[in-house]
Amino acid sequence: MNPKDSAALRKIAQAYSQILSTPFIPQPRINFIKSFIKELPFEVVENNYALIVKVPGLSSKKLVLMSHLDHPGIIVKNRREGLCLGSLFPDRLQKIISKQGFIPLDIYSPTGTLLTQGKLIGLRGKYLQKAVLDIPTKVPTNSSAYYQISLFRESKEFLSLYAADNDVPTICMLHLLRNIPTKPAFTLYFVFTFYEEVHQISSFHLARKNLLRLSPDDLVLNMECKKVDNNVHNPPKNRLDYNSGVILQPNEKDCLYGYRFTSPNLLERLVLRVCQKAKIPLQYGLGLGSSDARPFSNFKITPNLCTLEVPNRFKHNCDDQGNIVLEKLYKQDLFTMYQIIFSLIFTKGTHLADLSSSKNIFLSDRHKIHDLVTNSQAMSRKIRLNYRLELANQIKVITKQYYPTNIFFLVLDIVMNFVSYPYYLFLTILKLS
Repeated sequence: MNPKDSAALRKIAQAYSQILSTPFIPQPRINFIKSFIKELPFEVVENNYALIVKVPGLSSKKLVLMSHLDHPGIIVKNRREGLCLGSLFPDRLQKIISKQGFIPLDIYSPTGTLLTQGKLIGLRGKYLQKAVLDIPTKVPTNSSAYYQISLFRESKEFLSLYAADNDVPTICMLHLLRNIPTKPAFTLYFVFTFYEEVHQISSFHLARKNLLRLSPDDLVLNMECKKVDNNVHNPPKNRLDYNSGVILQPNEKDCLYGYRFTSPNLLERLVLRVCQKAKIPLQYGLGLGSSDARPFSNFKITPNLCTLEVPNRFKHNCDDQGNIVLEKLYKQDLFTMYQIIFSLIFTKGTHLADLSSSKNIFLSDRHKIHDLVTNSQAMSRKIRLNYRLELANQIKVITKQYYPTNIFFLVLDIVMNFVSYPYYLFLTILKLS
């Protein structure tokens, strides 16, 4: 890799890792990205769910590169109360609190400024989501609390970031935006979703309304930095691990991407061909997890969907013993992810028509004949849940605040949340899928 690129990626990583955003408090990272790209000559669109940068290309065919901005954390209601959002593994937090009395926290304002330190002293509620806090001074409602650990660490071989999920893909996208020397082969959409850690609310909205106006010929590459889990249907020769590099995954836990189509997944074929031609090492197999790619499969938009992921052994700041740690990845995997997406957008000689007529059998092809990966009932439940959550969280999304700060929005928020439950029941009776 070009030393200038690797140095630039590390520099962006160091700066971006200092800015954190919990679900429903996306503004700190939105501000960072807007500032980073403000001099670029590309069209930028922001809605309540995502920041989208459009880069014109040589073809009208669209390639979407997607990453999310949020990371699990605690949203502060007041000095004594908060709410855990995202997968914080509350059982292990309870064990730590039982052992040492509290978990030290750093408290940030809604705009991302470090305000003070505090403590997590307990968890309550049915799902242990309600945080019992001890913050010495008054802080604004909708502040965020994070573990009191460093945000960035680098060694010769590894990068350790507080929120590698999903800083790593975002860093690659930001560097790519500044380094597009000529028109790419595709019309590019760089999509930064605000709410992934809460059941992919953002990508569900984008897919439900097809706001990117995608056709079945277009391509969606979701990018992640997450744990490695092998699907039970993954062939032994495709077994995934933490030490063999970046992963291309044509599925997730309960669905094969593009499961509503019988046509081939051309993005899967394209990424594999690009990596083969450029001699870029790539793992390829069926995994688990849940990501922003899933809603684009729930709605019959395009069969050309994949997740490109960097292995992240300590996702959501939890090591193998349940300790609170930085998320950790091989530095080379960051560089490789960038190489792949850079090579992908300039695939001048690679024609999708050639790929569709390929006689090779790919992983997704096998399962489109006999789909053992997609759980139709689970997909139906997730679709109904997303419809409910979109309604329930509408005020939070509009205001970019979890706790309404005026009576008008408070009443609306209560009403929306209340109505969302009978709405879910209604969708269940309709057997929406």
